[in-house]
Amino acid sequence: WIIGFLILNSVCFSAPDTWVKKANMPTERYGLTVAASGGKIYAIGGMLDMVSSVNAVEEYDPATDIWTNKKEIPNARSGLTSCEADGKIYVIGGADMIFLLSDVEEYDPAGDKWRLMTNMPTARGALASSVVDGKIYAIGGTDGINPLANVEEYDVAKDRWERKMDMPTPRSGLNVCEINGKIYAIGGQAGPGGQIGGEILSTVEEYDPATDTWTKKADMPTPRTAFGISAAGGKIYVFGGITKNNVFNSVEEYDPKTDTWTKKADMLTPRWGLAAAAVNGKVYAVGGTLPAAEPKGEAFVEEYDTGYISSEPVTPFGNMVSIWAKIKQESGGTR
Repeated sequence: WIIGFLILNSVCFSAPDTWVKKANMPTERYGLTVAASGGKIYAIGGMLDMVSSVNAVEEYDPATDIWTNKKEIPNARSGLTSCEADGKIYVIGGADMIFLLSDVEEYDPAGDKWRLMTNMPTARGALASSVVDGKIYAIGGTDGINPLANVEEYDVAKDRWERKMDMPTPRSGLNVCEINGKIYAIGGQAGPGGQIGGEILSTVEEYDPATDTWTKKADMPTPRTAFGISAAGGKIYVFGGITKNNVFNSVEEYDPKTDTWTKKADMLTPRWGLAAAAVNGKVYAVGGTLPAAEPKGEAFVEEYDTGYISSEPVTPFGNMVSIWAKIKQESGGTR
């Protein structure tokens, strides 16, 4: 039992607040969106450079560190957002280099197929979205001139949109995340998005879909826009991003229970226009662009260990059985 306990600890122990470089994404891009479904991560759309958007869809398997090409999204676009609901991924809004879009397209990872859904009421880019109880909330963004406060709710089951209470602070280039049925809208800019043309914000506002109300929360320590975001273990993590003068690799953690922010280990590569998603307590920061006068897509993938283990709890005895079986298999059955 002592040996089993030591093995159990050595297998299950994780090194939190650390970064590891992973296999590059096949298509270099920024302004993309990513969504996790079924333990895989799907990277969708984005830009190669300032004049070329893409419709690439690529699936990343964290268990094998392998990327696989999937069926392309029908409309190439960037500045889009996505959410997973009931095993499907919903891709919303963005821009196709000429027009802002209200398009909603549903991706079925199991069948590797797309279908058009009911358009969002407001065409916009540089927006963000999150899902609560089978409903997706598309928040903020830009109409090409002004930052928006719009909140529109999409009922996945009914394929129907409804206008909800505006966000207190109009903004584009923000990001949002759901924790315990509440949505946290974080950062962004008071300008239209794309070019850095307005005040860069540290604003955090909490939306409660149950009451359709907003509440001010503690500001993020570092004002930023075009950053990555993900949740794990009841906390929210923000990665990278940009202000008028700086591109960040800084990481900050928000705890909604205490309404406090904590600095975490820096990302390996400073970048903006990236996206992030979590699988089993590890967050994958994908794509983006480096500090440069002419933005160009990058393929970087970096894994952040939050220290949160999301697997179902099992008994020590059950763990030991699986561990000893693995040891026996690897030793050719001689132990």
